[in-house]
Amino acid sequence: METAFKNKDLKNFVLSVVLVLACFLGYVSHSVFFFGQIIFLILLVVNPLLFGYVSKRPIMSFIVGFLPLFLMILYRLPFAAVFPSQPLDDFILLMPGALLLGAAGYFEAQQKIEKKTQNLCYLLSVLLVLAMIGFYLFIFFK
Repeated sequence: METAFKNKDLKNFVLSVVLVLACFLGYVSHSVFFFGQIIFLILLVVNPLLFGYVSKRPIMSFIVGFLPLFLMILYRLPFAAVFPSQPLDDFILLMPGALLLGAAGYFEAQQKIEKKTQNLCYLLSVLLVLAMIGFYLFIFFK
């Protein structure tokens, strides 16, 4: 019985690493690989929802949603040598989206007994993803 739990934990961990790295590598390779940006944008939205639905682990789903945008902040940190305000600008721009995606993954992974409450969690996770998309559309098109 204990081996089955460890095996499931390992599968969830591997799935989370693959999803986060695929999303991050899509961002890193977007200048060389034409579809990298498309892969990044699709995986950015799908990662927390997919992982939350599959694993049903709220905290880990939050991390899977949060990490890709946080890794972008860390990836762009060396640009601070040329642009001193870059880390603060990236933090201000990317952290709200990272928190919204993390919260979306958290609510997607919730397991509720009542069907009404479970559907409310699913709806909330989708609304949080839409809020993140709306936030960035507002920022980039204002």
